[in-house]
Amino acid sequence: MPDSQVIACDGEYVETRLLNSGPKTNPWMQESGSRRNIGETVQLDTDVVGPFGYYVDFSRTFTAGYGLPSFQATKKQKKHYNLALEMVKHNMALLKPGASFDNVTFNAWPIPEEFQGHKYHVQTHGTGMTGEYPYIFHPSDWASHG
Repeated sequence: MPDSQVIACDGEYVETRLLNSGPKTNPWMQESGSRRNIGETVQLDTDVVGPFGYYVDFSRTFTAGYGLPSFQATKKQKKHYNLALEMVKHNMALLKPGASFDNVTFNAWPIPEEFQGHKYHVQTHGTGMTGEYPYIFHPSDWASHG
């Protein structure tokens, strides 16, 4: 949605507009060119402060060319997809009314060592009024941030 439409709908502003592909999808916040190649990982992330200050964070990751007759995901892409799905399902099960930050932090899906160098700065974050609180940090960051 263009900024003008956000404002026309009583929104405040668009905070993030990222469309990344290939090797620029991680680490996050790298801009990539306008061309996408079939088989590349594509990541879309957009955030907006909408009407009444409500924050919306919309992120999606997909593979360019999915659905085409000749498309075939690689073993690595299938592995990454299955790990991500496992992580989301595991962590979602922890998010219940009354769950404490430390319970979620220390019972979250353990990120495999091979991905530690590219992990996001928090395990989970909320969305609400012009921000992403609460932040649920990684166990390794609990002492300094938890």
